[in-house]
Amino acid sequence: MSTGEVSFTLHLIVGTDLDDETDPTTEWPADRDEVVAGRLVLTGRPDDPQDIEELMFDPTRVTSGIACRDDEILHAHTAAYGASYQRRTT
Repeated sequence: MSTGEVSFTLHLIVGTDLDDETDPTTEWPADRDEVVAGRLVLTGRPDDPQDIEELMFDPTRVTSGIACRDDEILHAHTAAYGASYQRRTT
């Protein structure tokens, strides 16, 4: 097993009213404003395997005040990630 840190930097591309937020296949123009929102550093795995469930990413799990768009691909992630998790843990 590999050791060491893994990091991710979150870059946000600022959309406009002209963008179709329900079509993830459409590439936005390269001249859009970009914001670096933060960096996540993973330094190891949880000690208790049960904690992995709480760390599983699901883009449709959003906090109060944020809503998901009617993007079919976005909503398909929940089932796909759930199936992937099930296969890895059974």
